[in-house]
This record gives sequence, structure tokens and C-alpha cells, in this order.
Amino acid sequence: MRRSEDIYSNYRAIVSLGKRPLIIDCGANIGASTYFLASEFPEATIVGIELELDNSNLAKKNNIYNNNVSILHAAIGPVNGKVEIENPEEEHKDSFRVSTNAKPGSNSIQMLSISDIKELYPDSIPFITKIDIEGFENELFSKNTDWIKDFYLITLEIHDWMMPKQSPSKNFFREHSKENRDCYLKGDMVFSIKN
Repeated sequence: MRRSEDIYSNYRAIVSLGKRPLIIDCGANIGASTYFLASEFPEATIVGIELELDNSNLAKKNNIYNNNVSILHAAIGPVNGKVEIENPEEEHKDSFRVSTNAKPGSNSIQMLSISDIKELYPDSIPFITKIDIEGFENELFSKNTDWIKDFYLITLEIHDWMMPKQSPSKNFFREHSKENRDCYLKGDMVFSIKN
């Protein structure tokens, strides 16, 4: 069986239990991937997490007719806390990076963990986590990674090309290798699938 068939089979199995598959779109940007996921998996609960306010508002507008989508203006990280945008002057609205050095009185943004989001949807079963967070993946996978065991598919855009000599994908590959998961690479995308 091809693994893509496996993914859809897992989705149908969750739905057959009368549960909603939980999909978390980390780095939702303007909501295009969230929209695709809502169309592809209409019985899922989909949560888009977007760091930048304008992008977050656009993601909400772009998914206004998807009743199974919630967009949260927040950052994703290993713990609950406060962060800020490291490069707010970035002209490319899809390249904002997270800084954990939020200063008091700054335009700080709530940082949530994957576990925090899972707790918001206790009647759902973890299914997919899509991660495109501009290099902050190293921080995300630095601690509190038990959630990896729960999600059938994790897709990750790695950013080693953008951050040379910083190894931003190092922690992901360390944590992935601890689990019984297959790993597929396509360009700068990594697909980690539970066995």
C-alpha cells in the first residue's frame, strides 16, 4: 500500500469512530493550505496558527465558508509563552520569523504548544500537523515533543537553506528518529508518517 493511501485510510478510520480528525496548520500564512486541507478532509477539525496579524486576518477571510476551520493569531512553539516577530520589516509576508526575546510592552504574540491546541479540541483525534515556521522548527522540536507520537502525519518545510550553519532541522530529525515513523523527502519538505 502506498503511504498516501494509508493517510486517507487513517482519516476514514477516525471518521468511522464518530470522531473528528484534528489537523493543525502551523504557519498558516494567508490560509491557502488550511483551505486545501479543509477541502481534502471535510470531516476534520482544522486549526490554522499564524504569527503575523495581517496574514491571520486574511487566513480567516479565505476560510470564512469553511465551518471546520479556526484560525488563531499566535505562534507555535514548545511551550506556552510570549514571542515577537524578529523581522517585522520583511517585505515577503510569508517569511516572518519568531523571536523568543519578547520585551515588556512590545507587540508580543501568544505562543502556544501543540499540546495546548490538542487540549482545545479534546473530542478530536490527532491526524496531521503541517509545519512551515521559517526556521523556528528547531525550537518547536527542542522539548515537549510527546505529541509527535499522536499525529499520523507530520509535514515540515525545513529551512536549512535559509539559515546556513544553524541546523534548524536538527531537533526534528533527532525526535523523528526516536519514533517508529517513515520519513520521505521532497524538495525542502519532509513527510513523517507513523508506522
